[in-house]
Amino acid sequence: MFVKNNDLIEIKIYYKQNKHKFLALTSVDVNTRIKAKKMSEEQVKEFNLLTVNMQQLTWGAYNELQNIASKISNNGDKYFDYKTYKEERLKRLIKTWDAKDEKGNIIPVNEANIMSLVPVIGDTIVKAYDEENYYDEETEKK
Repeated sequence: MFVKNNDLIEIKIYYKQNKHKFLALTSVDVNTRIKAKKMSEEQVKEFNLLTVNMQQLTWGAYNELQNIASKISNNGDKYFDYKTYKEERLKRLIKTWDAKDEKGNIIPVNEANIMSLVPVIGDTIVKAYDEENYYDEETEKK
């Protein structure tokens, strides 16, 4: 019920690259495709695996992120900037990952590297984080 400072959530992203194109899937996506027979275990082995550890979101941090993403347009209308919300979640919540450079060295987690992620990888990390934090309909029925 209460989040401790060291409560981390591990998520796994399956990705593959063809030149400049990327495909990224969450663990839930992979399991759903396997269950629906749209992907085999052998096909999963064709993917690279990125493991990301993210800070569990507290009520206070959640509200702070909401405030940061709440904007006012030039004509005075209030709106929610979802792009800012996603970016801030990634920058504030990713604590470690096992991303490596071409030489096999761990790439440090910092704002510059997070903002250099391919968009589909960033979006998939956010999606996987949400899947780990919130019940879906199937899990709720259990």
